[in-house]
Amino acid sequence: MTSVRARGGCCLHPHSVQLNVTLLLTVAVHNPNPASFVYMSGHTDLTYRGAKVGEAEIDPGRIPARATARC
Repeated sequence: MTSVRARGGCCLHPHSVQLNVTLLLTVAVHNPNPASFVYMSGHTDLTYRGAKVGEAEIDPGRIPARATARC
């Protein structure tokens, strides 16, 4: 599981609202190949309508052959 921090704002006249949201995302990756897949650590950005709203670190791991792994 990856924790993604996101932030944004919304204006409601005459008041302004600021949001600070933490999302817990689980991504499932399916490996249809007959061999396992090993990946290194990495970094990803979360975007919404082209604007960066968050980021996450990806831990290294392995996806077995013909299996689905949750990252």
